[in-house]
Amino acid sequence: MFGPVSENVRKIGEVQIAFQAWDFVISLFNSELNSVEMLLHHAMTGLLCYWMLTIPYMAWYGVYFMGVCETSSLPLSVVDFMRFFPDYKEKYPLMNMINSLLFGAFFVWFRIIKWIQFSAGAWRDSLHVLKMKKLPVPRSVVVGVLVLNVFFTALQVVWCGLLLKEAKKMFLGGGEDDKKKDEKKKKK
Repeated sequence: MFGPVSENVRKIGEVQIAFQAWDFVISLFNSELNSVEMLLHHAMTGLLCYWMLTIPYMAWYGVYFMGVCETSSLPLSVVDFMRFFPDYKEKYPLMNMINSLLFGAFFVWFRIIKWIQFSAGAWRDSLHVLKMKKLPVPRSVVVGVLVLNVFFTALQVVWCGLLLKEAKKMFLGGGEDDKKKDEKKKKK
């Protein structure tokens, strides 16, 4: 809980804080990315990275929350690439489908199921720490980690809902093309 930050944890924190700063700035100028929740997501993740790098508290959990769960972002980057470059999506539809399915499966596994398990452990450990009379870290950091965990967990659940809507469209229809077809039928 209070051990020094290892070199590997430091690398995860440094990569994440740089990425979050980059994404925050880029998101400010992109209407698809500059929603309040996305900007808060980047800023608060950056704050957690800063704490992870400067205050010896819960670095072990940081490995999961800032490292392992990012596994789901790997297939997402392929899907996003194909969304922004539709020619590739048309040329490689199977690759897009496989990465879409991988992203969905990885997201549910790493950012819902395992996320909740690791969150429960972080809460259990933090509540134990808060009972201590003298903490080796600021109490505000321990409370801040818990508050941010609630924010990020809620965000994962919201994003999972959006993911499930997209999966429903993918497998059962109901996308824009289906809506346009329905409108044409109504006009006839």
